[in-house]
Amino acid sequence: FTADGTILMVVQAWPQTETSPLDTMLLTSYDDAVSRAFWKTFFETNLVQGAAAVSLMMGFYFLILMLFGQRADRRYLYFALLCISFAGAYANMIFNYHSNDQLFWEKISRIAFPLTVSFLALFVVEFTGLIRKAWLVPLVIGVFSLLAGLVVLFQPDMASVSAVFGVVMNFLITPCLLFGLVLLVM
Repeated sequence: FTADGTILMVVQAWPQTETSPLDTMLLTSYDDAVSRAFWKTFFETNLVQGAAAVSLMMGFYFLILMLFGQRADRRYLYFALLCISFAGAYANMIFNYHSNDQLFWEKISRIAFPLTVSFLALFVVEFTGLIRKAWLVPLVIGVFSLLAGLVVLFQPDMASVSAVFGVVMNFLITPCLLFGLVLLVM
């Protein structure tokens, strides 16, 4: 019992590949439970679905702009790919239903997230124009992104995908984010 007389029941679960417990559960009225469920879903899954939809629309808009615009600008291409891969990075949350192949969607997300950060770094390189030999940067980032994607793709189960993604985070995502930040600050 809490101080206001509410009965509070706490359930803590630690599934195999997860590192954080479930939220606090409580016994409450039907109306309160419906309200809490609506806001929890709105700020988690529905908000992500909306962000992914807007991101896809922006991605295709800038892709069309780049393809059919008056001048082909690589900034448009990198920004379009950034938006499209951002939507892919949240595929595991958008299609999180028991009827879907969760391993497939997890792999899509874990491949798309490093691509998002890679395209962000490439967009920053192109946008700032600070690097004279800009052809080398996309090559290096592209090779590492391709290798990271292939390593994730060939993992047999969810635990392996999560373990490999930790390595990808450390050796690809963090350097790309720092690289982009340094270019923006310069």
